[in-house]
Formats: sequence, structure tokens, C-alpha cells
Amino acid sequence: MNGGTTVTSVRSILDKPLNQLTEDDISQLTREDCRRFLKDK
Repeated sequence: MNGGTTVTSVRSILDKPLNQLTEDDISQLTREDCRRFLKDK
């Protein structure tokens, strides 16, 4: 895994308002990404 770039793109996806998320954005997220994001909040 290439940690740096994926975390940044995931963060920018998760920082969008929910109504702006696209199918592509959602398909890029993993359960682990969401868990990490929620821990950071």
C-alpha cells in the first residue's frame, strides 16, 4: 500500500458534504478508511 496518497484522497473525499459524494467517491472508500476518519474526528 502507498499510504500517503491514498490517505490524502480519502480525506478529501470524506471532507466533502455528503450530498456531493459521487458513486466513484464512495467506491474508493474502504471500511478501514471510514474507521480511521471517525477516530480522527
